[in-house]
Amino acid sequence: MKNFIIVLLISFNLTVLSLGLPKTNHDPYVAKIVQAAQLTIVDSHLLKRMDEVSVNIITDKGIGSGTILIEKVGDKVYRFILTSGHVVDGADPESIRIIQNQEQDGVLYGKWHSTAKVVKVTKQGDYDIAILAVVTETFKPTVKVTFSPNKYAKNGDRICHVGSSLGYQNSFLFGHVSRIGRYLTVEEKSQLYDQIQVGAYKGSSGGGVFSEKGEFLGIYSRVLSENIGFMTPLRQIKEWAARDGFTWIFDETTPPKEVLDIFPQ
Repeated sequence: MKNFIIVLLISFNLTVLSLGLPKTNHDPYVAKIVQAAQLTIVDSHLLKRMDEVSVNIITDKGIGSGTILIEKVGDKVYRFILTSGHVVDGADPESIRIIQNQEQDGVLYGKWHSTAKVVKVTKQGDYDIAILAVVTETFKPTVKVTFSPNKYAKNGDRICHVGSSLGYQNSFLFGHVSRIGRYLTVEEKSQLYDQIQVGAYKGSSGGGVFSEKGEFLGIYSRVLSENIGFMTPLRQIKEWAARDGFTWIFDETTPPKEVLDIFPQ
């Protein structure tokens, strides 16, 4: 029998009735948002998978979060971290550290620590995405992230963000998609995000946002208030990858040969 964790989602922005929205199940968006505020049953196995692909990032300028990418080339396995560009932009390259919990049967027994090198970073206003290479060979997570097969999330979809909120590594925070396709002006440039309602705090930036099936939907990138945040959606990440030569993230038939020189030989 599967183990389940019951999570009560509480959020002041979910008081839809107080905003004058009708009591109806005929509007699918309203129905989904109301449903997201109710008791949600989360499969603990999915939480474990999301936990195992998520990391804490520490630099001399602060903390952030990221998602592990695993690429195999021949007999060798290479590990990368997908995060927000502003998490590492401007940081001392020698200061970047990756930390991930090591657990067994839900019990924390240690942590993996690794140094990381920046492979690519784009600034806020230009996708705000970074790829890091994990260069410590003893850092050996094995679970691969599952990307959502859908181009778009849907308004009202339930989501889970895994991030190091206030330094508490790999905290699970639950919410919903508020509105897809929000343009924000960042560094005098217009950037496309999806608006999400899920608690976010210092250290959340760069962490993965996942569907209720545990599929990666995007990167938690910006926050306006505790419950108004924005993710860089998967469709934008793919657009950036195609532009900057990182399609290997999504295509297993295309190995990342052009970036392997950064790893110790």
